[in-house]
Amino acid sequence: MNKITLASLILLSSVIHTSHAAQDKPYHHESQVDYITSSEDFSDGKWGLQYRYFQQAVNQETVPYALSKFLAQTSNIGGEYIGFDGSDKQYNLDGTYVFDSKWFIGLGYQKTDFNDANNLKLMNRYNTVGTDSKTYRVTGGYYLNKTSEVYLSYQYNDGKEDNSLYNADTTGHYYGLGLRTLVPMTVTEGIYIDANYQYADTELQYNGTYTGKTTQNSNNFNLKADWYFTRSWSVGGYYHTDDNNSDNDDYGVGTAYFLRLNDVLSARINIIKQFEPDLDGVYGNLSVNARF
Repeated sequence: MNKITLASLILLSSVIHTSHAAQDKPYHHESQVDYITSSEDFSDGKWGLQYRYFQQAVNQETVPYALSKFLAQTSNIGGEYIGFDGSDKQYNLDGTYVFDSKWFIGLGYQKTDFNDANNLKLMNRYNTVGTDSKTYRVTGGYYLNKTSEVYLSYQYNDGKEDNSLYNADTTGHYYGLGLRTLVPMTVTEGIYIDANYQYADTELQYNGTYTGKTTQNSNNFNLKADWYFTRSWSVGGYYHTDDNNSDNDDYGVGTAYFLRLNDVLSARINIIKQFEPDLDGVYGNLSVNARF
């Protein structure tokens, strides 16, 4: 069964009406299969698999489905694998421990290995760092209330870049401050806001024909906002700016839908259109989600 057939089944499942209404039971486990692709080359999508365990049962009965994990404010651990044609791949593993005082601490590890420039461009829509790298993260924060958190983060990246212009070893230290919140609204479910500032201190050690070292400091700001009109449907946008390269500011808009199929399974679709830098077509995730 090829990629087009499998992806078509995911799409088909999103329009099939189940014989009974799904019951939004609390869950401890969540797994998901993703098909990551673009409208310009739909058949050349990438497959992902993720799983997460939550210490306390996660309520999804009264909140937006996509935000139930964030609003649960409970300890959790999970991982993700994304596979590609050839050798390109990505691994993620992370966990968060929540104290009774509502302080929390999280640790994360990510490994990426990209040789195909098209794969790297696709995954840049999903917070990938580097072409061949290992990334270690630590996060600490506090839940301000039932729908908001503030956090500090540190990230260390060690990798390699090998392209037509140069070969280099890369290291980076990233210091961040962020806020995530769901702002309740009377008519709709509310507006979810994810805003963070990051200071980056990076170094490239060139190898091969050209040798030398360059260092760079930059200030980065990221803003993402999603308006949840219903518990299933949201429309939003994102913006990223880097004071070292204002020509490469990113911004775009997107929409997402979370369709409950039965008590366990759901179909999800997330579509993003990037305007700057201008890319043809749209990017998206087609997913089958299981919560139990």
